[in-house]
Amino acid sequence: MDLSVRARCITETKRILCMFCLVAVYVAFCRIAGFGIPCPVHSLLHFDCPGCGMSRALVALSRFDFAAAYGFNALSLTVIPVLGIVLTIEEIRYIKSGERKMAKGEIVVLCVLALITLLYGILRNLPVSAVQNIKEVLMRISHFDL
Repeated sequence: MDLSVRARCITETKRILCMFCLVAVYVAFCRIAGFGIPCPVHSLLHFDCPGCGMSRALVALSRFDFAAAYGFNALSLTVIPVLGIVLTIEEIRYIKSGERKMAKGEIVVLCVLALITLLYGILRNLPVSAVQNIKEVLMRISHFDL
């Protein structure tokens, strides 16, 4: 391990530990206070953005209550783990090579995650009847024989 790789490893480890500490302090605050940072989108527009409920989901995950976390925000159990894996791969590549360039496959994964997040933000604000109609249409399409 040459000095530059070692130096990058130490620097990135410190940065990641600092981020984890900030998240841990925030989650601890939310658990103690019983609330998190209010969502500006929800406060101004009265719509649930894709991140609404994420503070409560993180608190639920800190208690290993996966059902509650999913109920607060489904992205907490779907998009966040995949995003974590992609960012971990990128960090390892940076430590080894010194380059912060993502592979095409990682960019595709991030684009798909962005699309899922956008669709989730739209669907979670539709009335229940509209979502049920969409489910019925999708069920009919899936049972359509050619």
